[in-house]
Amino acid sequence: MRGRWLGIVRRIVIGACVVPLSVAAAGCVRDANPDLALSCQVQDCVCRSERPPVFSRPLDAEVLWKDNGDAYCKPGWVLRRAEP
Repeated sequence: MRGRWLGIVRRIVIGACVVPLSVAAAGCVRDANPDLALSCQVQDCVCRSERPPVFSRPLDAEVLWKDNGDAYCKPGWVLRRAEP
């Protein structure tokens, strides 16, 4: 009986450690593309405020374009892929 409870507790502890790490890793990959300015030519992108509001939706601004076709944002804004 004790061994059964020990196995259940072990699974809960492992799950409690693995799930947050998986979520954190998935969040890090989203904008890891170093050529995001180039990929915005074929994908929808937005400029997001570097300091998003705490209790409301993040602010978006218009993407600006350089002469060579690269996307960029005005100072204080960060280029991100648009949410589907």
